[in-house]
Parts: sequence; C-alpha cells; structure tokens
Amino acid sequence: MERPQRQETADTNNPHAALLKMLPSLSGDYMDLYQLHPKQPEVVQQWIEELLSGNPQLLPFSPGASAPEIMGIYASARNRHRQYGNAQLGLGFPLLLLRSTEGIYASPLFIWPILMEPEALGVDNWYIQPREKRRVLVNLPLVRALRQETGIDLEEPIRALGPHPTWAPIRRLLEGLENDFPNAEEAPFLLKPCPSLEALGHLESAPKVYSSGILGIFPTIPSSREKTELPWPESVSLPWSGHAFGLGALSPDQATAAEGVRSQKYSAVSGGPGTGKKYLAGHVLSNALSNGHKCLVVSNTLFPLKDIQSRLDQLGLGRHVFLLRDPQEDYLLLLDYLRAEMKGERTVSAFDSKSFHVVLDKLARVKDKLDSAYQSIRQPLLGGHNWTSTVGRFLQSNREEGKELLGAHLQAADFRLEQEEYHALSKAIRKPFRCTRRSAA
Repeated sequence: MERPQRQETADTNNPHAALLKMLPSLSGDYMDLYQLHPKQPEVVQQWIEELLSGNPQLLPFSPGASAPEIMGIYASARNRHRQYGNAQLGLGFPLLLLRSTEGIYASPLFIWPILMEPEALGVDNWYIQPREKRRVLVNLPLVRALRQETGIDLEEPIRALGPHPTWAPIRRLLEGLENDFPNAEEAPFLLKPCPSLEALGHLESAPKVYSSGILGIFPTIPSSREKTELPWPESVSLPWSGHAFGLGALSPDQATAAEGVRSQKYSAVSGGPGTGKKYLAGHVLSNALSNGHKCLVVSNTLFPLKDIQSRLDQLGLGRHVFLLRDPQEDYLLLLDYLRAEMKGERTVSAFDSKSFHVVLDKLARVKDKLDSAYQSIRQPLLGGHNWTSTVGRFLQSNREEGKELLGAHLQAADFRLEQEEYHALSKAIRKPFRCTRRSAA
C-alpha cells in the first residue's frame, strides 16, 4: 500500500498550518497509532495507559504490514536529526477535529517526544519509549484556532496542567467538548482508530475530541512563552573595543567584511559556496574571543555550525566552543561542561602584559600603514580606474615585457605611494584634461 502524499493546506498565511492538519488520511507523514502493533492492539492500549499515567515503559512492537511506513518515518527522523540536531519524532494524542473557515483541522492536542529504534532481532521488531526529561508539547496553534472559531479558550487551563500532564486531568479538561471517551466507570481510556475521511465529511460545526493518536515527525512547536523584544545592550560599543587582529589571513574582500562587522551593529556577508564565509566567521570569532567578548552563532541547519566549530578547533579555540543541538537534550551536557571548566586546572602560560602591548602597538601601526597604502591604490586615479588598473592598462599598451618596462622606469626599493602623492598625481592628471576640453570647445 502506498502512503498518501502530503497535501498542501489552504492556510498560506498561517505559519503554523502544518500543525493543524496531521491526520494520517490527510498526510503521509503520520501513522495511526492503532495500527502500530496490529497483531496485539491491546499491547499498545496498555502502553498508552502507562504513558498517560506518568509511568511509561519501553514498548516492543511488530508493525507487520505497516513496516514500510515505520521505516520511512524512522529514516526521515534520522536524516532530520543529522541535519537539524533534533528528530522531532513524537506521539500525538488525543485528536481534535474542528471545522473552520479554512477547512477542517484535525491534529493532536498534546505531543510526547519519543525514541524509536529497530531491535537486533530483525527488521520487523521495533521499540519506542518516551524521551527522558522532555516535557509534553502543547499544539498551541490548534488551541488558538479553537478559541478563534468557537470562543473556547483552553490555553490557560492546559498550561496549568504542567510539563507532564496525565490522562485524568486531561480528560476532565476535555469533557466539556463533544468526545468519544468511554464511560469513566467502565474504562478510563480506550484507544481507537483515527477517524476516516468519511467521518471528516460528517463533522458538524461543534469540535470533537477523539481518543486516537498518531506517530510521526512533527513540525516545530511554537513556544508558549510570550515574546519579548530584547533591547540592544547599552554596554556594547562600536567599533568593538580591543585590537583588530584575528587568526587566519584574509583576502582584501574578507578583510573589508571583517572591518564592517567590527564597526556596525548588523552586517550581511554573502557569497557563493567556497568563497570563505566560514573562514571569515572563524576570523571574526577569534578576534572577538581574544578581546573578551561572548559570541553566539546560530544557523537553521547543523552543518555550518559543525564547520565553524571545526575551524575554531583548528585555531586552538576548541575548548571555548560548545555546540548546542537541542536545548532540552543538551542542557545537562552544557552544565557538566561548565562545571568541569570551573573545577578543572587551567594551564596558563607566562604572560608579560607590557611586552604584549608593545608588540600589539607595533603591529597596529604596520597594519594602519598597509591599510592606508591599499586604500590609496584602490582610489579612482584615471577616470574610473584605480592605480592598479591604470598601471595594468599602461603595461598592456606596450610591447615590452612588464617586468623590463617597470624595471627601466621605477626602482622598486624607492617606490612608495603615499596619500599626499596620490592627490598630487591625481591633480596633475586632471589639469591637462581640463585644458584639452577648453581647447576642444
């Protein structure tokens, strides 16, 4: 059986539209939890009860005919973890169906992050278990769509459930909505198959909750915290305090970009693959760290962060770098890293501050002279041509070899173009141009 393909939603203006339509019959990215262990559905029923009671255990299962779907979800989760650092594999329960002006929304209200791995016994033997110390995620876009369409506000009551809600308070919260829950005296919970497309067609205007669940890779859930605008720190002065040197030689274009980063609040550096953007980042970061600044590098994928981390490690700054892939997974690792750094013995080499500043001042003067000379030869000299372009055109117009031509007219040891000489030369060149134009008039 072929998996249904993802269907594009009509909510083009909704950045969280993918969180509103996640029924397996609507998207091939999710699997009906009822079909997870078709030979023994009561095993899944018992495991969900344990999960919703706050005592989850490892669940071995055999998907049977659903094995291709499980394998597809597993492969997608591995690829996503490799690219983004977080697989976002989860179990969603219960499902809320809501008729809206944009169509029918069908998605789970709560999402439990889980791990899913094949067992060594064979390809048809798997196991899943909740991820430790990961809070249950709330599908806030669905909750807010419910409030917008019906006026029913569940956001604050759901937040009051805490990071690890159990089924009893969830059921009490949702009993005010139409649902298919069994009688509480007969059974506290009963897992059922996901509603079909036919059931969606008969959905009335009132929202309905189904005791059904789905398994799959979920989109990023927006935070429940209120967004606050972070002001630019007043303590940050521009340009950055300290020296302008970094590790690694730069091309002229890279040096210009690095100076722009140091002198402006915001800088955008663009370039094709292989143009040295990560190399430039390593230079800027080494300069900032050596001047005592703190740096945060962010990326929408994991690969650039690994490249920059590798570059800083090559420069000898690896111990000052921590790669945070997932905040909830890596925070304990980060605490251990910081604790080890605080308790560990650091080997500090002898440092003479006076000698260091003497050498630094000398190098700064040399850098200023080189920068001034470079800027001078980049200034327009003849029409729109700078000094380098002018000399190149002069050499191109002569038949003699460039080395012999320049050697006959210039002594390399005496050649030096200062800013004053540049302005005098420019004035001398422009003067005959004005005379020529007057004669022509």
